[in-house]
Amino acid sequence: MTIARQDHEEHSAFLAMPVLDRVLKQVYPRDVARHVTVRSLAIEGIVGHMATRRIHSVEAGVVLVADGCRCGARGEPHPHDHQRGVAPWRHPQVLRQRHRPGDDRQG
Repeated sequence: MTIARQDHEEHSAFLAMPVLDRVLKQVYPRDVARHVTVRSLAIEGIVGHMATRRIHSVEAGVVLVADGCRCGARGEPHPHDHQRGVAPWRHPQVLRQRHRPGDDRQG
């Protein structure tokens, strides 16, 4: 493991930045606004995936829920989940999210 568990979200975001920039320059070579938007959403997903930081986008919420739904090989909780004290998909921040008619976000 190259990054310790403590504060791994921030360290991972730091390591992801040059990779994201390299890939997004190829995908959006002339669209700086889209490049910045996608990079920001990706970084928010990385930093917010442990439910220890407040997230502000639907995309980061999807990452949070997906990370929380992962299980071990036999369907048991992931070995690190005991450190959090709550199943991430049951985290209050996730449960507060409500979808209302008309809230559809069109990119």
